[in-house]
Amino acid sequence: IDDDRTFAQHFGGDKFPIILGGHDHNMFDEVVNGARILKTGMDAELTNVIDFRWEPDGESQPKITVESIPTNSYPPDPTIESNVRGHKQIIEELEKAKLFLVHQWSQGEEFSTKDNRLGPTAGSTALTTMLRMGLQAQCCIVNAGSIRGNTTYPPDTFFSWSDLKAELPFPTALITLWGPGGVLEATIRHSRRFSRQDPPVAHGCFLHTCNNIEFNNETLCIDSILGAPMNPHQMYLTAMDIQFLQGIDNHQPLLDWVAEKRIDWDEEAAVPGRT
Repeated sequence: IDDDRTFAQHFGGDKFPIILGGHDHNMFDEVVNGARILKTGMDAELTNVIDFRWEPDGESQPKITVESIPTNSYPPDPTIESNVRGHKQIIEELEKAKLFLVHQWSQGEEFSTKDNRLGPTAGSTALTTMLRMGLQAQCCIVNAGSIRGNTTYPPDTFFSWSDLKAELPFPTALITLWGPGGVLEATIRHSRRFSRQDPPVAHGCFLHTCNNIEFNNETLCIDSILGAPMNPHQMYLTAMDIQFLQGIDNHQPLLDWVAEKRIDWDEEAAVPGRT
């Protein structure tokens, strides 16, 4: 709305007597510098029917009337309704697509992503591992804010496409980066600082690791990577959200190392964790 108001201030109603705006979730109907700004709100619940009428007296500006009508006051068009049902059936079948049996990834633990902003969970580890495998990296770290299902799954059920969308609702653009084990360890430790407060505080910055990283929550150190003792100076190919390098969640050890080494990255190279 601020951009629309600026546009109206600049051009005015003489050039644009009406501005049909979008994006905002709220309704707007206001006049700025002679330009009427209209937004119908979210979810297409309302439709604006707008009439422009030029009078025969030669006035350059039309008279404008606006009527806001509930969209559901119109009867559904049978042809469009049939097309919608056909398209939704495809989507509904995709939602039920079986990705894997839960017990195959639970490692004998409860497959859950509940309370994953406070501590590791088997479900979060499994999803992080799958992302690492997809990126063909040695390691993967994912923040709890990207895994949001907060659900426990029965071991004898299938994890579906619908479940994946609930767990990873955002694109989560991932890159792979060679980084030293010591920086990886310090970054994970730093990300979990809120969970160590008394009382613990749930925070989306909590980093989950793939199954190639054994992080000890008692010593706050990485015991092993790829089944071998972690070498703080060895470089490990690690998959992570590109936003980590841009400052999201304030992973300071990683940011300090990136700044020191002047690490550059290509945003075009990032791939979505889920498409």
